[in-house]
Amino acid sequence: MISRSSNVRRRSGSLKRSNLSRRPGSDGKRGSGSGSVFVRKFLIASMVTALFLAGLAGAGYGIRQWAQCCSIFQISSIDLHQAGEKGKRIDPKEIVRLSGIRSGQNIFSVNAEKVRAAIMAGNPWIASVELERDYPNRIIIKVREREPAALVSIQGKIWLMDKEGKVFKEAAPEDGFKGPIITGLLKDDKGPHGKGEQDGQALDMTRVRDAMTIVKLSRKGARALGYFNISQIDFPDEDTLVVYTADKAVPFYLERSELKGQFYRAEKILYQLYTSGEYAKVASVTVGYGDDMALAKLKN
Repeated sequence: MISRSSNVRRRSGSLKRSNLSRRPGSDGKRGSGSGSVFVRKFLIASMVTALFLAGLAGAGYGIRQWAQCCSIFQISSIDLHQAGEKGKRIDPKEIVRLSGIRSGQNIFSVNAEKVRAAIMAGNPWIASVELERDYPNRIIIKVREREPAALVSIQGKIWLMDKEGKVFKEAAPEDGFKGPIITGLLKDDKGPHGKGEQDGQALDMTRVRDAMTIVKLSRKGARALGYFNISQIDFPDEDTLVVYTADKAVPFYLERSELKGQFYRAEKILYQLYTSGEYAKVASVTVGYGDDMALAKLKN
């Protein structure tokens, strides 16, 4: 009887110890204690991340402040690279002046877009500008100058047009440019830019394109109707382009719908007129007179 009672007491104690060691939620269900631990860990991780990012931002601000004050980043040289007219049109000193960049200026204080806009606005001969920082203390400015391709008559004034078909300045004797003059480009009589705008809206851009096509073809090895033997390119109507020779001002009438083929036919006809000795008698030539035909009018 004594031993049996003793066994009961030991088992009861064992059960009590087992109940005390069981954790909340150990039956597979999340208890309120585990949820609190998760929230606390999330909040701690968020605080650590925020402090880390704040530290980075502060470090970045400090680095910027240091870089803007450090003498190693003071500009010591400005290198210029000029392309196009090989630097003949623009004085390098003018480019530096237009840029507004000063020796000793902090390299990080240079606003590339503002510098580019200032240079472009300061000289019409400039077609494009690129600016590079060569750390720690050198600025590189790359300038491409416009290459005039023709003269354009607008409202009684003569303007320069580059090879991209852009009218960029009024021609002056000091420009020293000699080339064909283009007439009949205006849609209306509002000047080279039209209504005060700078996008060439007043010009008939299809005519500009065709005129530049003639200019480019005349530069590609033409024997008779070469670039320097063209005095004028005119557009008397929507369908016709007229090329005048420089030596005798003989007009060659070309159909715009087949411009390239018409130009090469005119080149061939003019060469034949030269070699036959008949050129001096010709008053005009209509290249697109018919299939594989041309009409040459003789002088009276």
